[in-house]
Amino acid sequence: MNNAQHNQLESQSSAQGISDQLSRLYEAERQRRQESDTLRTVISALTSTLELDQLLGLILEQLANVITYHSATIFLSDEGSLQGMACRGIPAPETVIGQTFPTDDQLFNFVLEKERPVWLSDASLDDRFSGWGETKTVRGWMGVPLITRGEFIGLMTIDSEQIDAYGPEDVKMIQPFADQAAQAIENARLYDQVQHHAGELKMALNKLQDAQQQLVQQERLAAVGQLAAGIAHDFNNILAVIVLYSQLLQRTANLTMIDQSRVQTIVEQGERATGLIQQILDFSRKSIIEKRPLSLTIFLKEMEMLLRRTLPETIDISVASDEDGYEIQADQTSIQQLLMNLAVNARDAMPNGGTLR
Repeated sequence: MNNAQHNQLESQSSAQGISDQLSRLYEAERQRRQESDTLRTVISALTSTLELDQLLGLILEQLANVITYHSATIFLSDEGSLQGMACRGIPAPETVIGQTFPTDDQLFNFVLEKERPVWLSDASLDDRFSGWGETKTVRGWMGVPLITRGEFIGLMTIDSEQIDAYGPEDVKMIQPFADQAAQAIENARLYDQVQHHAGELKMALNKLQDAQQQLVQQERLAAVGQLAAGIAHDFNNILAVIVLYSQLLQRTANLTMIDQSRVQTIVEQGERATGLIQQILDFSRKSIIEKRPLSLTIFLKEMEMLLRRTLPETIDISVASDEDGYEIQADQTSIQQLLMNLAVNARDAMPNGGTLR
């Protein structure tokens, strides 16, 4: 081989080397673009829901588009412990979901200290590996801390049945995914808190509206009571004149026995009407509570007459008592209001009539 041929061969070899290098660079760039597109698609999917349970399942589902795994689990920090919240590919999910795991686990603390994904080539050979969730077949393993705004909120474990399943390149892929997943989880938690507070505010608003309606009703009843008191007072004055002139008429010497009996009926009924009106006045006024001896038997008989004129005719009133007075110390107006409220409630509960005992 002469010098010209040797130089030509070296030139061809050099060109081939450059071509191979360019091909590798092109392939690496194509792979990076593909990985970038995949991450964008996956991260976009994580923003599609704010429901925490649905989001956790979606994270594990989209994780399969980023890295190959046989099983994966998400643990969230909860008052000094780790709570198993979601898993995929675990043989017995009940051994993880809803279970509490200690934070003094060596491997967990190692991941927490590093604040970045940590992988094991063969978890079965590492004494720190606890195998949460009965993952006895796990070989390749990766622990990914979920951190947002500098605060640790949880841990995502990724399992493989193959040795050396994960390495530095996988960490580069999983880190941005974990950052977005942690932020999505935090947003879902905030959304849940807002929904909870919104529910509490709605309940408080409903109670306030109910109280306001009751206050308006009480004000209306008070206004009706004042109106009734004014009318009753005017009627009382009219009845007083009727009774007075009836009593004067009784003194007329030339009245027949029949006329005297008729006038006496007017006086008695007028006095009875005056008593009823006085009861209405006592019931409607706001008086100072003053306890005095009160005979319940006599009082209930008087109330029976008032209620018979107040309640509908479809409601029969029955008072059962013996001749004993059953004397108590009480404010008569307050007892009247109490019994009247009970009677009104009973009336509302018997729209078709009934018996009030």
